[in-house]
Amino acid sequence: MSGQGGESTKVATTDDTEVTSTSTIEIADLAVGDNVRVIGTGTETEIVANRVVDSGDTAAADAGPGGTPGGGPGGPGMTLPEGMTPPDGMTPPDGMSIPEGMTPPDGAAGNGRGDMVSAAGTIASIDGSKITITTSDGTTVTATLSDATTLTATKAGKVSDLAEGDTIMVRGETADGVVTATAISEGDLMGGAGGFPGGPGGTPPSGAPTDQ
Repeated sequence: MSGQGGESTKVATTDDTEVTSTSTIEIADLAVGDNVRVIGTGTETEIVANRVVDSGDTAAADAGPGGTPGGGPGGPGMTLPEGMTPPDGMTPPDGMSIPEGMTPPDGAAGNGRGDMVSAAGTIASIDGSKITITTSDGTTVTATLSDATTLTATKAGKVSDLAEGDTIMVRGETADGVVTATAISEGDLMGGAGGFPGGPGGTPPSGAPTDQ
């Protein structure tokens, strides 16, 4: 794997390596019954969507505002690497603090969440630019989409689906200069609402600060 700076990282896969592929979609591609995660502003039941992630038949994980299901947020007590600035409107996950001297993003409150909200569930209905979601606990959430909403679809794949030139992000354990991948994400990874660095053992996207 080659980073933006031209550095190379060796990645090894196993039969247990999980591969997912992410692509940009349109509102018309959403369907009743799809599992989605919505990130935006508003309340727990009324969201103006900044981003919608459609995972099809796979239940969506609600990683919280700014998080990425399957390994975006760091572990409890972690801090953002020195010099890294969170994107405007995004806030660190619970337990992750902003280093001393770093300015929180616009709109961030003392609890680290700001006014960002998220919900995960199944699409119950679609009415133009509004989708109604039923969460796992039965709560009904209405999300309003617009031309500014980023929509992506994530589906399971295989290592053999990966090709030279693909953009990927790898999570795994590093030993002797080789990352043994537990998960590989391919495609439109940032999608307008990126997560924060993974916990120990994670490999951040190319160009991100790393101590490895």
